[in-house]
Amino acid sequence: RLFYERCALGKVDREDIRIQRILRGEEMTDTELRTICYDFAIDEFVALKDSYGDRALTTAEDDAYWWARHHGAIKDVKFGSALARLEALVVRLLLFELCFGWGVRLINLAFAAGVITVVYAVLYRVFCPNTILQYNGDNVAIRDVPWAGLCYVSLQAMIAVNTGWDFGYDDNRFRVLNVSQTVIGFILLTFFV
Repeated sequence: RLFYERCALGKVDREDIRIQRILRGEEMTDTELRTICYDFAIDEFVALKDSYGDRALTTAEDDAYWWARHHGAIKDVKFGSALARLEALVVRLLLFELCFGWGVRLINLAFAAGVITVVYAVLYRVFCPNTILQYNGDNVAIRDVPWAGLCYVSLQAMIAVNTGWDFGYDDNRFRVLNVSQTVIGFILLTFFV
C-alpha cells in the first residue's frame, strides 16, 4: 500500500523523511498530519488512476478511482466539520460508495437493487394494504399478495415495467410509491450504464 495511505490511517512515523518534509520543523498534531497524509494519498491514487488509464489497465484504473473517492469521504468523516461528516457519511459513503460502488463496482448496484426491492415491497404492504392490483389474473388487495409476489411487483416497478398500471381502489399512495421506485430504478440504471 502507499506510504501516505498508511500515514492517513494512523501509522505515522515522524522520523521518516517524507513526514519530515511535511513538517518542515513545525509542530503538528497527529490529526493535522493525518489530514495532510489523506490529501497526499488521494493525489497518489489519482495519479495511479491516470497512469493506469493511459496504459488501458481499466480494472486497476477503476480500483484506483474507487480508493481515491473512498479516502476523500473517509477523510471528511474523520476530520471534517459536522455538516461535512454528515454529507460524507450519508451521501458519499452510504449512497455513492455502498449503493453505487462509485460507478465502478457494479455488484454494489445489484445489492442496492435487491434492498430497494424488498424495502418497497414492505412499504407497499404497510402503506397500501387495500390497493387492488391484478395478480395471477385476479384482482387482489396488496395485503393478500404473497411476499414473493409483492417483491416481484416491486422489482417490476423498479425496472419501469408496471409504472402507470390501472389499479383498482387506491388513495394515490401506491401510485406515488410506484413512481418513486421507478425513478430510483432509473438512477440505478444510469449508474450501471
